[in-house]
Amino acid sequence: MTLTVTAGGGTASHTESEIFRLSPSDLYVDAKRQSPVYPYGDWGSAATDIATALTAAADGATVHVAKGEYGITDQISVEKD
Repeated sequence: MTLTVTAGGGTASHTESEIFRLSPSDLYVDAKRQSPVYPYGDWGSAATDIATALTAAADGATVHVAKGEYGITDQISVEKD
C-alpha cells in the first residue's frame, strides 16, 4: 500500500508491505438481513452470521447481535481484558 500526501506544492509518499485492515468500531449481525454489506457497520448492512462479523472486527470492536436464532458452525472464542 502506498500513501501519497500532497501539500504546499510538495509531495511525499510512503509504502508499506504490511496489510492494513480498516473496520468500524461497531459491527452488526442480523440473521434476517437479506443483503449484508461489508464492513457491517450498521443494521442496514448487517452480517447474517456471528462468525462473519467477528472475522471482520478489529481489536476492541463491539459486535451487536439482533434477536434471533444463529447456527454456530465453528468454535467462537471471546477474550476479555
